[in-house]
Amino acid sequence: MACHLLYLALEVNQNAPAGTHSSDIVRFCRTYKKDQPIDNDQFFHAKPGWIDLAKQAIDLDYQIRFIDAGQRSGFVNLPRDRTMFETIKREIFHAHPDAKVIVYVGALHIGEQETETGIFMGTEKKKPLGFFLDQYTRGRNFSVYMGHTNDTPVGCDLFISYFLWNADQ
Repeated sequence: MACHLLYLALEVNQNAPAGTHSSDIVRFCRTYKKDQPIDNDQFFHAKPGWIDLAKQAIDLDYQIRFIDAGQRSGFVNLPRDRTMFETIKREIFHAHPDAKVIVYVGALHIGEQETETGIFMGTEKKKPLGFFLDQYTRGRNFSVYMGHTNDTPVGCDLFISYFLWNADQ
């Protein structure tokens, strides 16, 4: 059986300034990989669940990639989705075309169809990261949306948000 490399691509900017979610996730991954003592209080800015996700991925021998370039200027978001896709393609698919990749991103990035709404300002339709991945893999990717039902993206393969957010009913 062929050995496939496993990756976790995170919507994290590895060049983010200190005191941000991204910088804490990058520092955590580096610290944890070196088997240095971990005190979760030193990663105060990390969003809930991200430290545990990164820890589990590292324990399961996933290679972590930080794919967010954080291109922002005022009210305009430059093409972050295309940049995230190009990072995945360059850092993973070019070296390992058969790699298995989990991409952990926000709702507006995961849709596989062009949409009128999204994270960019402008008049043309928006192309989220999921759109580029679907085209590149010729439909072999599988997108799962788990966020709140109010943020449901266009064109995902599986929606489990209703189950998660209405579990108490």
